[in-house]
Amino acid sequence: MIRPYEIGTRFKEACHLATRPIYITVADNIPKECSPLTTIDRCIAKALLKMALVTDTPPVYLNADQADKACGGGMQWSGFCEANPMIKYFVSTGHKDFRNGIAEYLRATPEIADEAARKAGHFSPPGKYLLFYPFDKITAKSGKMLAITCFGTAEQIRNLATLVHFRNVDIFQNVVMAVGPACSTLVSYPAGIAENAPKKSAFIGPADPTGNAWFPPDFMALGIPIALASQMAEDLGASFLAKRSQVAFPPSRIKLDAERPKK
Repeated sequence: MIRPYEIGTRFKEACHLATRPIYITVADNIPKECSPLTTIDRCIAKALLKMALVTDTPPVYLNADQADKACGGGMQWSGFCEANPMIKYFVSTGHKDFRNGIAEYLRATPEIADEAARKAGHFSPPGKYLLFYPFDKITAKSGKMLAITCFGTAEQIRNLATLVHFRNVDIFQNVVMAVGPACSTLVSYPAGIAENAPKKSAFIGPADPTGNAWFPPDFMALGIPIALASQMAEDLGASFLAKRSQVAFPPSRIKLDAERPKK
């Protein structure tokens, strides 16, 4: 039986991840080793990516007290505050009375943006403090584990996503690329903070171009609920990652004759 705090090590080794898998846990008290997430960055998704990339980044916590320092959208998607009613304009066509009319044009109309947001359901933090631990800092005493999020190259995340399907038959629901801010893929959906997020799916993304300025263009992420991650870790030895690793990570590559289209 694989212990939950061993999952990140298993994923890192099997999928050749150069980054640190990040655990999402919950607790009623702040562990002494944790710093406020906003000391790393006001953006939750960016803070997690920094934790994955930079080996001396400490574990962090997030709670309602950081609302004035963190991204308002991220706090809402983490369940620590209510959504601004004007956000539906900001993500669609803009409104003269909100942020000087700036718009992201991610949705065709405010009404579509509003309806899509409702599909996620209510956002509820599962405890007083959300904790984020790199895989090499996690222990059995690091809070109740909710999810694990992995960052990697397209090939690495493709392989990890394929492992999700190893024991599941619902071929269209096992891995989902759900729309939302980057933190929804990394935290809100896999950790069960969004009421209507499927509990047995992994979430691939981010599906938010507003993070492209800092999210590496050759990277993807996979957010995995902890029960699913546990099953995947158990299945590693019987899967293609162990029995056909040369297929998952070919020692030599076939170069296609056709040139890539020029920009």
